[in-house]
Amino acid sequence: MTTSDCWFRLPPGFFPVDSDELDDWEERLNAATELVRPDGPTASGAAALRNLLSSLPEQGVTYAAFGLHPTEEGELLVSLLTFADVDTRAPGPAAAAARCALALAAADAGRVRERALVTLACGTPSALVTALLPAPESGGQPSGTFQARLVVARPSGAGVVVVDLTTPATELAAAYTDILLAVGQTVAFSDPDAPRAEPVSRPSRLLELQ
Repeated sequence: MTTSDCWFRLPPGFFPVDSDELDDWEERLNAATELVRPDGPTASGAAALRNLLSSLPEQGVTYAAFGLHPTEEGELLVSLLTFADVDTRAPGPAAAAARCALALAAADAGRVRERALVTLACGTPSALVTALLPAPESGGQPSGTFQARLVVARPSGAGVVVVDLTTPATELAAAYTDILLAVGQTVAFSDPDAPRAEPVSRPSRLLELQ
């Protein structure tokens, strides 16, 4: 998959949705869920996804996908994966990643569980922030929604890509964090499938001396 000059691989069980058409989420949720469970989403799963979408950042989102994973108990775990471009106005990639991560871990971000620098295959400065999001009008009390956020600096400049994975399945926070990090390991800022130029072989100067 690609979005805004950023390439990545979508994990199994995730279904892309046009970020400009998230208002039509119910039709797409039902269509995507039929691939997982023919009887459609549970009421609680649909309500949970509606809550996730209502809190979706409107600015800078370039990609969104639903995560739909059935359990052995017949329930449907729902999640929302988004990519967003953020301009930090920092002097360089390392400062950009640090500035954005600090902002994501601010006091109004909920109950922060983890803050860490991470190493990704793309090689640019990156950081992880996970938290229990605050419930609306709760005075900052955590809700039943878990969010893992990955900040990936672009190779140059002040821009970062923020990858969010949000779910009401708070008991599976560690598993969803692992999913997000796995997505992060596939992030690239050049097309990984583009044909590479073959190195030009030159004859050895020693042969010319023989």
